[in-house]
Amino acid sequence: MLTEIVKELLSKYVLCDYCLGRQFASLGTGIDNGFRGMTLRVAALLDAHGIIKEKTGAMEDSEFSENKSFIAGQGACEHPLAVKLLRMLNMSSSNATDVMEMQDSKVPWESDACVLCGGVFSRHVQDITVQMVQDKAKTIEFNSLLVGSRFSTSIMEKEEEMRVECGLKWGEAIKSNFNRFVGAELSKQLNKSVDFKSPDVVFVFNVENKDSLGLDIQINPLFIYGRYRKIARGIPQTHWPHRPCHGMGCAECNFTGKQYMESVEEYIAKPVLDATSGSGARFHGAGREDIDARMLGEGRPFVIEVLNSKTRSVDHDALAETINTYAKDKVEVSGLRLSTNQEMQDLKGGAPQTRKKYKAVCTLERPIDDETLEMLKSSLDGMTLHQQTPTRVLHRRSDRTRLKKVFDLGWERSENELEITFYIEAEGGTYIKELISSDEGRTQPSISGLANQQIIVKELDVLEVNKNLG
Repeated sequence: MLTEIVKELLSKYVLCDYCLGRQFASLGTGIDNGFRGMTLRVAALLDAHGIIKEKTGAMEDSEFSENKSFIAGQGACEHPLAVKLLRMLNMSSSNATDVMEMQDSKVPWESDACVLCGGVFSRHVQDITVQMVQDKAKTIEFNSLLVGSRFSTSIMEKEEEMRVECGLKWGEAIKSNFNRFVGAELSKQLNKSVDFKSPDVVFVFNVENKDSLGLDIQINPLFIYGRYRKIARGIPQTHWPHRPCHGMGCAECNFTGKQYMESVEEYIAKPVLDATSGSGARFHGAGREDIDARMLGEGRPFVIEVLNSKTRSVDHDALAETINTYAKDKVEVSGLRLSTNQEMQDLKGGAPQTRKKYKAVCTLERPIDDETLEMLKSSLDGMTLHQQTPTRVLHRRSDRTRLKKVFDLGWERSENELEITFYIEAEGGTYIKELISSDEGRTQPSISGLANQQIIVKELDVLEVNKNLG
């Protein structure tokens, strides 16, 4: 049955081995489409040759060339299906060649004659694609690649029409065949691995025909993980556009477009972009601290996503030293290493599922006794808070109630009896200032509410981040 389908297909269309084999791609695993097509073509040739043999009488193949005139005289080539099959075989069979010569017909040995791809699946095209990549990507450093393609609508429609006409239901998309065909050659010639999940670069070929190839290069982001310490107050984690001008620049912001002139993100991003020749960066932190809070201890985990990085082999220790010099006395980084998009997503999504430790220097309305402090600890240790969005962030966050857990409360007295330092361990995302102040009752319970006096945070430091819950 399959041979009959192939015979019908080849009697109507001139196809190269790849385009022929691709129509039956789901039949047989681990077989290259080119080899599959050649095999099917040979089967069709044998069948066509059998038809000719029936007309000419059985003779040895060695006699075929010596008896061209006899064969022609016997009408061997008058069988329309046999002649058409031989014309469409598109392979260097001596028998097919001899018959075509007798018919004074040009044998379409080259895949250029393929009515679908027009020669896209040829060694010539493979060489062209390699040269295009070498020319356009010579300034880009990469270790892994992937090939993509965009084919003209006419090619796609023509193949679909052929499949419908011939009842073909085992085919593979021409794009996936081309991607594999070119990708294997690029991997071999450039000595780079093919990575289907997270390649450094994706080469997307725009295909009209074998003589009209375009190339777009997509450089996938470079991810670098690290931890930062913010040792100066008054610095936001990320760049803030100036609110009145929406970052467009105005006289009020000195035409910088910034609400604050510096940020942790910018102190880290500039040296990273210089080292990687990237066009831009996105900063992703495991939560964030307030502008007036310091981030101490081992630092807060972050991943910086570098866009269009042309250099990927970065000396991370040297980069950390450069950042720390550039942001001296304000921001420090450590533990820089390569990261992944998945780690970045996990870091952002997992920020609330952490324990974080804080140090809060607070002012009191009146001195607080030991009995009250012990009551605060027994009341809050293990307590789940109900925190309505603080008034200070309502302009940028939805007004809703969040449930957050306090794990431990400790304290340290000061020589000033109207000042005390609280040490709090709580779930990530807890509003510590509001846990202490109550924010006019928007956080329940609160230290101020339980102590029956207004307690205000004077200084806040984050001491530890990313200690897993449990």
